[in-house]
Amino acid sequence: MSDYTGIIALGKEFSSKKAKRFIKWFTYSDESIDEKSKTKAYALFESARKLS
Repeated sequence: MSDYTGIIALGKEFSSKKAKRFIKWFTYSDESIDEKSKTKAYALFESARKLS
């Protein structure tokens, strides 16, 4: 589990277009983070981690 700052820091560790889009969405979205969004965030993290 991480807080807002931790999630942003983690996203900045990956220099991909998907990570940048995620950070933009996460920081500027008017929508709340629901379960589907969390699933997408975890999928992005896992896909970026596999590329490392």
